[in-house]
Amino acid sequence: MIDDPHGPLFSVVCTDTNPYGTWQTELLEHSWLRAGMPGELIRLVGTPNGEELPRHRTARVIRTKATNTHPRLDGDYTGMNRLHSLAEWLDRERPVGTVLILDCDFVFRAPLVRHAEPGRPIGQLWWDFQMGGKWAEAADSITPGIAVRVQNVTWPLLIHTSDLRRIIGRWVEVAARLRKETGAWESDMVALTVVLAEYEITCDLEMLGAWMPWPDEVVADAPIIHYCQRVLDVEGDTLWYKQEYSPWDDIDVNPSDAALGYCSELLVMLKRFAGLQRAAHQSGS
Repeated sequence: MIDDPHGPLFSVVCTDTNPYGTWQTELLEHSWLRAGMPGELIRLVGTPNGEELPRHRTARVIRTKATNTHPRLDGDYTGMNRLHSLAEWLDRERPVGTVLILDCDFVFRAPLVRHAEPGRPIGQLWWDFQMGGKWAEAADSITPGIAVRVQNVTWPLLIHTSDLRRIIGRWVEVAARLRKETGAWESDMVALTVVLAEYEITCDLEMLGAWMPWPDEVVADAPIIHYCQRVLDVEGDTLWYKQEYSPWDDIDVNPSDAALGYCSELLVMLKRFAGLQRAAHQSGS
């Protein structure tokens, strides 16, 4: 029986079938379990050509028809995949509850047990973003005067399904328009700030995620780590980078050499999980 008036918690990550996203989602899944997260972990996988689905021990893998394309765009933009998958899932399964929107390069360092009330999402404070310059111009070209009304919000985002269902179609459209205008990879992120402002949905802004390379004193004990950038040592040299990593190789660096405390935690977590994966492979399990 669900005792929360706002429904269960769905932790949702969206990818295609690229192995690069799969190993990161496996690490996310491992950290989700270790953190004791409630609810369900869902991986929405875009397979427009019927590609074989990846498998997970715990996460429920759901096939969608999502692509990286949009009629407004001349080329692929991976930011569209998430939005198309979310729209399809909401329409097909009609879930009711709180959706925790994640990236595959997130890991949990602590549980995030929160539920969003309808009309009141809880979002990550986008600490180093300012709606100005090209972003303000592009946003105002879509909805005049909207730039001054946006919040600095991004994901991890806890949002009730009723709100996500309201905004998802518009989110798709604005993301495509911003990508067309700016060519920037952050277009889907900025589109979220615009669409929430358009619908006059105000988020409670919190430090839910430690986004690299934000300082330790800024992120404090944020329950999620986002390893979107290089892990650096105190000299500014690269210790580890996801784009240069082959799963599940050992990491031949000392995690304590990382300049940021939460980066050390990430490397410890990865070393442990990589060791478990290698052992499982050797035993044939």
